[in-house]
Amino acid sequence: MSIVENAEVLYSQLIAELTSDAEETIYIVGSEAITINSTNNKIALSLQAAVQAIIALVIQLTIADSDKADSVRNQISSNMKWLNRKMKVIYIENSSHVTVTVSSVDIAVTLQFMLKILLSILATVDIL
Repeated sequence: MSIVENAEVLYSQLIAELTSDAEETIYIVGSEAITINSTNNKIALSLQAAVQAIIALVIQLTIADSDKADSVRNQISSNMKWLNRKMKVIYIENSSHVTVTVSSVDIAVTLQFMLKILLSILATVDIL
């Protein structure tokens, strides 16, 4: 499999994993006039998956031993999995005229962390 094909497969797998791990539940009980504002995170999740795929490809390209590269990539990926799990539960009971705005700052923080990892890897292999 070529590097481009490998990247496309990895990106697809990461998008599927990221979107399946994101869970948002809102319970509204005995309430009226509730407004929920939620942001669409698909673009941010796509960018996160792209950065993860780039990290994996840089590791694959810079470590000659494919078994060692797979081991390093798997270790970094498993350490990033805890960053990907997003679960929000909002419970509104006996309320009136409430507005809830749900945003995902955690995706931006995760992306910033992953970019730091990528830059560290690139600096270590003397690309930067």
